[in-house]
Amino acid sequence: MFILKLSQSLSILIIVLNLSLILGFAFSISLFLSFSALIVSNFLIDIN
Repeated sequence: MFILKLSQSLSILIIVLNLSLILGFAFSISLFLSFSALIVSNFLIDIN
């Protein structure tokens, strides 16, 4: 009974870790995209 509860909580922990990894990855991608868009817009403004 104890081992079953332990494995259950362990799987929940793994799912939460995977979700936070995916969210962190998506956040870093969006941050990178917005940063590069800012650089590109500044570059275009400098040309004009």
